[in-house]
Order: sequence, then C-alpha cells, then structure tokens
Amino acid sequence: MNEATGALKSLLGKARGALVAFAYERGERLFVALTHPAGLQEFRHDDSIFTIKTLLKTYIKAKIASGEETKLVAPNEVKFFVAKRWGERGDFVYEPRIKERAKGEFKNLASDAEIREIFEEIRAIVRANNNSNLN
Repeated sequence: MNEATGALKSLLGKARGALVAFAYERGERLFVALTHPAGLQEFRHDDSIFTIKTLLKTYIKAKIASGEETKLVAPNEVKFFVAKRWGERGDFVYEPRIKERAKGEFKNLASDAEIREIFEEIRAIVRANNNSNLN
C-alpha cells in the first residue's frame, strides 16, 4: 500500500476508508479508485473533495512538523473512479469472463514462413489458455 492510499484510508475513517481501493498522485492531482459505484456518488460531492484536500494538507503538515519525510504533495484536484478489479495489494487482476472455446486444432495453410510462425504462436497461446482453464 502506497503512502497516499494508507493516509487516505486512515484519515477518512472506517466506513469511507473501506470504499477506497487505492489512490495515487500524479503531479498535484490525486486519483482515488473506489470499490463501488455508490462510493463514487458519495465522494463526488464538493464537500467530500474539500474534506479530502483539507485532511491531506493537515496530514502533510503534521508529518513535516514531526520530522518525518513524506512524498505526498497537497492536491489541487481530486479525481475519483471505480476500479473494476484489484487484488489485495491494489494490483489489477485479469480474470477471463468467457471460457476459451477454441482448442487450437486447425490446419496451418500459410505459405509464408513468417505468417506460419505467427499462426503457430496463436495455436500455442490458445492451447495454453485451455490448459489454464482446466486447472
């Protein structure tokens, strides 16, 4: 968990902090990924944005006053979005929704060696997907 995510979750409290999947900074803009669309509706209000900006500014001042280093920058703008999938560490996880129907059983009629090789790579990928779906 990066510093922005940890600070935001702890500052917002248990109920609102649970809605935050992860957060990151880019320049003076804070991007916050939320776990549910209802959280997006709740956080988009002007008072929520103002509260987050104020809390983070206070957090940064407190860190500096206590002599601790912080990489956080007081955000001028806060953007919210809903994260579709994330792991426990905030990493995105790919989960195929549709089972691979192809089995990789086809005749390779390509006459060009380069194209033939591309088709063989496709066949290997399809077979690997089928094998991973069986596990």
